[in-house]
Amino acid sequence: MKKIIAIIIILVIAVGGYFYFSKNKNEDAKKTKLMTAKVEKKDIEVVIKASGSITPFTRVEVKSTVTGRITELFKDEGDVVKEGDILATVSAEDRNIIIDAAKANMRDALANNDKDMIAEAKAALEIAEKAYKPVSITAPIDGEIINRAGQIGQNANLSSVMFVLADRLTAVVNVDEVDIGKIKNGMKAHINLESFPDSIVEGRVVKISREGNIVSDVVQYEIMVEPEKVPEKWASGMTANVDFILASKKDVLAAPLSSIKEGRKEGSKYVNVKTDEGIKKFNVTTGIDDGKFVEINGDILPGDVLVITEIKEKEQTKGMFMRGRH
Repeated sequence: MKKIIAIIIILVIAVGGYFYFSKNKNEDAKKTKLMTAKVEKKDIEVVIKASGSITPFTRVEVKSTVTGRITELFKDEGDVVKEGDILATVSAEDRNIIIDAAKANMRDALANNDKDMIAEAKAALEIAEKAYKPVSITAPIDGEIINRAGQIGQNANLSSVMFVLADRLTAVVNVDEVDIGKIKNGMKAHINLESFPDSIVEGRVVKISREGNIVSDVVQYEIMVEPEKVPEKWASGMTANVDFILASKKDVLAAPLSSIKEGRKEGSKYVNVKTDEGIKKFNVTTGIDDGKFVEINGDILPGDVLVITEIKEKEQTKGMFMRGRH
């Protein structure tokens, strides 16, 4: 009897242990989830990023050619002008003296009511006004007025900047010396202004400085990028961010870099694909990458679910981002 009881006890313990460990195993399985991402077609670009500002390709300061008084202003900031257009007129100091003297003689003649003096003074004033016309200040280039200084009646001299003209706006950015050798004239680039973050403007490299500047112990070189079309909302001095396109491929199969695994054979790579039969390993070759996604080739199709890693439920609060979680 004792032997039967002992056997029963052993069976109860064995069955209980089986269910206990099965339950824990199932609970562990439930707590383990797969971090996944779908294979999809994407455009991938390899870029060098740089920042700078919007700067005129050619910037010209227009100064007065005589010392005198501003008499007329024909153009304002924002106006587009052609070379030779009259921007303003300045009445020279000697002209002012002569004209003022002729006007004073006219006033005296009128005060004396002397017809002969009035006629002489009038003739002298007309001659002075014809001989000493205001000096026209003209635009030296085709372009846009980005700044206008001075008002009618103010004095101007040979060093007075009356207007600033720009022929066209460009993005001038600084590139570190470790990257400068990768950038070539004519290279495509994307221009984005902090003032208009949702607007991307296409451009090309038109100038690479041969002289470096030391910024925070790093040698940097200025690169000028000319947009294909300058948006009207651009203004000189705005902060610009530029992506130089080193390589690009459109509509290629892409996967997150984190999904690519190193194979045992040197240089070999593979991905883990979630299938109805379980997780399977597929060999792949990789192409260009943008730091987040990489071009892949192999027996992989769009929509395939790649297993990146297995995590516990309690680890899901770490903020890891993946698309196509299952």
